[in-house]
Amino acid sequence: MQYKLFANSENDYENPIDTILHNRGIKDVDVYLKLNESCIEGTYNKLDNIDKAVECFDKHFLAHDAIAILVDSDPDGYTSGSMMYNYIKEMDAAYPVFYMLHEKNKAHGLNDMDFDIPKNTKLLILPDSSTNDSEICNKLIDLGIDIIILDHHIAEESAKKSKAIIVNNQTSERYSNKEFSGAGIVYEFLRALDNYYWQEHADNYLDLCALGNISDVMNLATPQTRYIADQGLYRIKNKFLQALIAAQDYSMNGEVTIHNVSWYITPIVNAMIRMGPMEDRDILFKAFIGEEQMFDYKKRDGTIVQESIYEHAARLCKNIKGVQDRARDKLLNDVHDDANPDDKVVMLQTDNPNSGILGLSAMKLADMMKRPVIIVKPFKKNGVLELSGSGRNFNNSPIESLKDQIDSTGLFTLAQGHANALGVSLLPENFEAARQCFNEQLKDVEYDSNYICDFVLDADELEVPFVQKIHNARNIWCHGVEEPLVAIENIVLSRQDIFVMGKNYDSIGFTYNDIRFVQFKLKDGDPIYDFINEWEGQQDDMINVDVVGECSINTYKGMMQPQFVIKDLNISWRQHVS
Repeated sequence: MQYKLFANSENDYENPIDTILHNRGIKDVDVYLKLNESCIEGTYNKLDNIDKAVECFDKHFLAHDAIAILVDSDPDGYTSGSMMYNYIKEMDAAYPVFYMLHEKNKAHGLNDMDFDIPKNTKLLILPDSSTNDSEICNKLIDLGIDIIILDHHIAEESAKKSKAIIVNNQTSERYSNKEFSGAGIVYEFLRALDNYYWQEHADNYLDLCALGNISDVMNLATPQTRYIADQGLYRIKNKFLQALIAAQDYSMNGEVTIHNVSWYITPIVNAMIRMGPMEDRDILFKAFIGEEQMFDYKKRDGTIVQESIYEHAARLCKNIKGVQDRARDKLLNDVHDDANPDDKVVMLQTDNPNSGILGLSAMKLADMMKRPVIIVKPFKKNGVLELSGSGRNFNNSPIESLKDQIDSTGLFTLAQGHANALGVSLLPENFEAARQCFNEQLKDVEYDSNYICDFVLDADELEVPFVQKIHNARNIWCHGVEEPLVAIENIVLSRQDIFVMGKNYDSIGFTYNDIRFVQFKLKDGDPIYDFINEWEGQQDDMINVDVVGECSINTYKGMMQPQFVIKDLNISWRQHVS
């Protein structure tokens, strides 16, 4: 194990929150911790084409024309689509607005035309997608359908040819926040409609906007995005989001924080979208838009009870998440031996039939191997065999944009999405050439295997108030302001200081300076595990332990205990003194 401080970290453990936020690039801590409406004042009118989009919408709304909304296949797509749908219904409950879901679990925008546009549609709204789908957009516009795109994905050269009205923060020079998801751009559009129609409906969907931004892993160190996330979770109105939180209450320990939503709500919604059958995904979207419905549910004792669509959809999401986890683990096990740790970008092929787990698997493997990962599978498109899948980068990667790196090879037929989380395609004959190209292009890049810590403390410097301060700031942690890692050095332990715990006796704990240290799921060969079980020296032999982990307060049966959860450790033997 190796670790080091953030570059230029002051290692000021007397003022831990200031230190952590400074390490995340936040200069004015007081402002960040007290964000207000000034974050969103005057922002939506800086989006290119926002006025054109409002005028187009108004033209069709006044004419009572049929409006169709394409729901993109991820949590940001479902939240942004339901925001748009609900807003229209709030303006006019009888309005002819329709939604379309992709037949395929992993499909995006108009390039995947696996849906039918309702007849008589005059306006097609595309939240969270289709900036780059100019060819199909233009064909539909030529057929008499106006198109409004409300997106945040990076624009390719093809976007310039589109006749659609594109509202996209990435293409709007005056709009400074590039860390706003599709749900964020829909929220800005709804605010513009509020202003146009002299109404106040947009803020009713702040909770869905928050979920969309959290789920799409936007950088919440950005003040506007952070403010929206905080406000949305503070005022949760959506009945389905309430049901999801209730279903995950135990895992979330009763706390609705950005961190907990990203860990316990986003994954189960994403699992349904990526792996659920069409019927269940339709129930999911209907739950988001509040379409009241009751379902029979057979309990374990055989009793049949009625449950609302919200409870039903939440339960379906939890069930499919278990299926997804098992499928992901199987895929990772299948490709593990093919993952070359010396490659600068790990490229893998699989025959796994489930495309919905490729991105998830690439993300987990990238985090494990601390290098970018691309996983692809054979796929026929227009009769041509390609390898299609997902690419993921890892946190603190020296490669700022995996997408740019992929584009620079000239060997991929598709690299579309975000800078470090995207869909990719290439011809089979270019697979090995791409791997070699990455190795050549990145031959001078070094991947740092160090844990990047906010604090490195001697064991005697770690005290309960420090742990409490970090625990009390748990509402702050999010993507961009990650939970701090702390390294503790020179913990001196004897064998009797350490206790084994857990159902499988594979976890250990010890107490030092009134703080309980725990490490879970150890394996044979772990040095501290061997020290407890196998060392044949003296009973009072001592070891020095250096650990890296996270601080928290553990609550069990009403008792609160300062706790340090160990991620990794080093030990060294101390000479026994008789």
